[in-house]
Amino acid sequence: MAPSTVYQVDEEKNMQTRRYAGCSDEQLMAYIQRGHEQAFEVLYDRYWHELYRFAWNVLRSEADAKDAVQEVFVSFWMRRDQIEITTTLAAYLHKAVHYKVLNSASRLLEGSRTHLPLSYEMANAFAMQIDPIALKELEDTLSRQMAKLPPAIENVLRMSVEEQLSTAEIARHLGLSEQTIKNQLTAARKRMRILCRDMVFSVLFFMFF
Repeated sequence: MAPSTVYQVDEEKNMQTRRYAGCSDEQLMAYIQRGHEQAFEVLYDRYWHELYRFAWNVLRSEADAKDAVQEVFVSFWMRRDQIEITTTLAAYLHKAVHYKVLNSASRLLEGSRTHLPLSYEMANAFAMQIDPIALKELEDTLSRQMAKLPPAIENVLRMSVEEQLSTAEIARHLGLSEQTIKNQLTAARKRMRILCRDMVFSVLFFMFF
């Protein structure tokens, strides 16, 4: 393709992009449902940053946050002709990312990256999105459940979660082996897992209702 032809194509594309950029969300959605890729690109640019900020505030991971937002937009494009929006397009996208983030957070809660299925760091991230009173109730519930553990396990768990001490630091402080501390944390995690799953759904409830 000759340089002049390439320039002409690029200029036409830029003109179309500018035209779509002046559209309302409702107009963009109509174009997207008819398969206009540039309208979708404008929508993506319009909302990507704020959706990413929300996802990062909860997940505290650039890669996980980007993946969550990207998956929402990919699904949106693939299902564009099936989507029915009853509120606003912005609200629809935000709720989709909320659900995706909660799913990602739930997987993290089950993983080995935290000593507890729900860490205080994760709770602090959720605090930016939910009512402080609701979060305080969740934290109080967690603390009450921790108090039901055998005293030795509860002590180790609180040192890990509340004081943010490593396994080695707890072992030195208590004069126990690191393996003993690991075993106690594993036992605590198993005892707390069911409650913390319920707490994740409670967070979901307070975020959306």
